[in-house]
Amino acid sequence: MKKLEKVLLSTELFGSFYTEEIKEIIHYLSLHRFLPGQALMRKGTSGNYLGIILDGTVQVIDDETILATCSTGDILGEMSLIQSEPRNADVIANNEGEIAILAFEDLEVIKHTHPATAVKLIQVLTTS
Repeated sequence: MKKLEKVLLSTELFGSFYTEEIKEIIHYLSLHRFLPGQALMRKGTSGNYLGIILDGTVQVIDDETILATCSTGDILGEMSLIQSEPRNADVIANNEGEIAILAFEDLEVIKHTHPATAVKLIQVLTTS
């Protein structure tokens, strides 16, 4: 948990959160290992979650063009608060790693269990 807390606090998205708020959010994150070549997100699909890379690197690819390489602390995906749009690119793992996922459904639970933290998270998501 300390590694996850440290990574979250080092991101721009969660940088303004207090340690206690981070711990409240961590409770709702699901951790997933990924392997080289694994698709974490596919172009044309839509999802309602954020992924925070904890370890490893991934590439954002549109057809044959590499748009970005992302690593520890980078945020992937979207947290659509109104309507989710289809993704414009694939996200493919370069190597083995781990990602923490915060789904929209989890945000809804946070609203009820930790309303002040939820408000702060929604403010950050809508201004980023």
